Amino acid sequence: MSRSVFLFSLFAIAALVDAAPAAASRGDRNFDAGDFDRRLERTVAGKGRTDPVAAVSVAVMIGDRLVYQGAAGCAEFSADGTECVREMTAASKFRAGPVLEIAHALGRVSLEKNERPDRRAYSVSYEAEENPALQFPQADLRASVVDLARLARRLETLPDLTAAQSRGNDAPTNGGSVDGRFAAFGPGVQQIAGTKEFLSGSTLIGRSGNADGLYSGAWLVKSDAAGAAEDGVAIAFAATGVKGEPAKGAHLAFNLIEERLMRTAMDAAIAADEPRPFDKHADAMRDVDDALAAAKESGKRPLLVLGANWCHDSRGLAKKFQTERLSRIIEGGYELVWVDVGRKDRNLDVARRFGVERIIGTPTILILSADGSILNADSVNDWRTADSRSIDEAIEYFGAYAASDE
Repeated sequence: MSRSVFLFSLFAIAALVDAAPAAASRGDRNFDAGDFDRRLERTVAGKGRTDPVAAVSVAVMIGDRLVYQGAAGCAEFSADGTECVREMTAASKFRAGPVLEIAHALGRVSLEKNERPDRRAYSVSYEAEENPALQFPQADLRASVVDLARLARRLETLPDLTAAQSRGNDAPTNGGSVDGRFAAFGPGVQQIAGTKEFLSGSTLIGRSGNADGLYSGAWLVKSDAAGAAEDGVAIAFAATGVKGEPAKGAHLAFNLIEERLMRTAMDAAIAADEPRPFDKHADAMRDVDDALAAAKESGKRPLLVLGANWCHDSRGLAKKFQTERLSRIIEGGYELVWVDVGRKDRNLDVARRFGVERIIGTPTILILSADGSILNADSVNDWRTADSRSIDEAIEYFGAYAASDE
């Protein structure tokens, strides 16, 4: 790689990081991230299937939002190794192979598009399908996991960079698939298909790298499902003080420590992206009165969902309500009220008002007529496992009770 292209690559990543939107010190964190922080602490301690490590860090972006960043362990020890002199944070910088390799690819795409002065020299030296980015040294370029996540997020807007230019099939002229780990290579990135055991139904685009006990990665995770959200999940991870070579994970492309950090990152992304519609400060009884009044005008049914943001199934039902088919039913047939019942210790008078003396679990569903009569008295508790119920079940149930103009 020529010096001019190398320098352009550094400028590309520096400009990217400088231009990235500012984030709170611990990310968006509109959810309780303590569980994920503790998972990182357990990873460092070696509680689970992996050995102890010195430190780990993770960052997650959904679209332009930094939704989670966390770290655990020690980034730097005293000379005698007895004391931690610098704790690991998500902002801690380290020599990261993926950042250099992807930055170089960013530089290549920009050179080809923008007619940079050294474009010709670079294009002449580049040999298609040789994947030279696999061999680039890490040099002295340093980045944090937040930097890496922003870099992975940038892949979303660069189809020229992420399009497969070489597919690994172990043919001698094709570079090989590295024991089947990689499905395809772009210029500086790899594409990996999820498996049944790990990130099923997804394609991963990015890089991982390791050197001297440091493992790091920057990946854009895209859902393969039809109609999936356009924004992928950008995740970055780092683990330092890793002794030896960790055992392979469920996916051949990742070892156990990498996989464990990626699972933590993806679970954090799911938690951060789930709706949390329950407001403990709301005047629930007034909201119910307003829904009853609105129902008399609109002809819709009042629909009361008694739950809480801490409840997995309450959030799961709220997410189902956002799907295209079910959202049409809810918006067209109901006056919806989210009633926060906490740990079954708040707004219980709302349930009693309509003849439900005890909330067994959450969410509890009350479907009313405009005059306040309960219409689903025999099934108010049937959605306590809402997250695991199918979308077709939800459409059938709520569709049957919804008000209709027919």
